Amino acid sequence: LDRIKGLLSEAGKAEMDEITNTIILTDTKPYLEKIKLMLTSEDTIEKQTTAQSFTLKYAQANSIGSVVKDLLTLSGKLEVDSSTNSLFITDTRHTLFRTGQLISKLDYFRPSQKLFVLKFVLASEVEETARLYLSDKGKIEVNEEENQVMATATPHNLKKIEDLIADLDTPSKQMKKEKFLIRYISLKDLTEVVKEDLSPQGKLKIDPPSSTLTVEDTSYHLSQIEKMVAKLDTFQPQKKTYEIRFAPLSEVKGKVEDLLSDQGKVDE
Repeated sequence: LDRIKGLLSEAGKAEMDEITNTIILTDTKPYLEKIKLMLTSEDTIEKQTTAQSFTLKYAQANSIGSVVKDLLTLSGKLEVDSSTNSLFITDTRHTLFRTGQLISKLDYFRPSQKLFVLKFVLASEVEETARLYLSDKGKIEVNEEENQVMATATPHNLKKIEDLIADLDTPSKQMKKEKFLIRYISLKDLTEVVKEDLSPQGKLKIDPPSSTLTVEDTSYHLSQIEKMVAKLDTFQPQKKTYEIRFAPLSEVKGKVEDLLSDQGKVDE
């Protein structure tokens, strides 16, 4: 418009209507003829064709591609990139302007929701990574007790989260090893209980001299075993009286104390 105004006389004026993409000119005939020649030269498909990329925040590019295509000229082109959820459009400037307005109206938050019940990976670990795939209005809710994740997101982002979980929630990706120092409960008794909570891929090994239990299993199963060991390996004292008939009491007491747990004691 500034270029056109520069061609008008001092008394001439120009008004633009963006909706209809028209310009209303008021001036003398010689000036109007000069502007007409300029517009005829500039207002061609070849000179006005350009390209623009539109990245969508909420709507799926695939779903609105057909609607957008209806606005294009015969020479216009539309490319859909699902990986970046974007539309790449080549067309005239006016068509791109109208297309941008339409995309702005269509690209609003329409959430979908899905509950993921995890088998091997911890819900808290999924949450940290899944948040990277959310828009500003999406959310992740975690139920650590049931090892579940509830995702509220756009269909495009929800698909990304589904793919993420499918990749992470496998035994091969989640196998870890942990060693537990057992202080109070019998290693044999604890082993029998832990075996029941192992995954099919899980393994355990006991070392009586060091009183340790080594478990190799998935993140989720290890977290459950940690809770179980903490619950079972607690100080539950029993009291028993021994009569020392021949050895010095002080000598026996010292040897017995070496065999006690950190909370055991000898009363004389």
